[in-house]
Amino acid sequence: QKERGVAKKLIGLTPNDPIPLHGNEAIWRNNVCVGFIRRCAYGHTVGQSVGYGYIVHPDGHVITPAYLSDGTYEIETVNERRVPATFRPKAVFDPTNTRVQGNYGDMT
Repeated sequence: QKERGVAKKLIGLTPNDPIPLHGNEAIWRNNVCVGFIRRCAYGHTVGQSVGYGYIVHPDGHVITPAYLSDGTYEIETVNERRVPATFRPKAVFDPTNTRVQGNYGDMT
């Protein structure tokens, strides 16, 4: 995998609208369905829903950091409405891992 790259990647997304996520919502990147939300919850510390799901490249190519960051993401809700979403390359809560190290100061 290191040599040829990964064909499937776990990513984090947060909806730009204050909506709840329930799981199995479609993940759209540049108007193409690339995956589904597999795990979601409301992040009380960050004040918004957080969803994680696996995506694949629609053309079968490997997933690169440029592919992840260059796209426009949307999450399709249960009523088939697409909501703009923000790609989160790092953890939404404690992205610098300071809480694990015992620092409970500013955790956002």
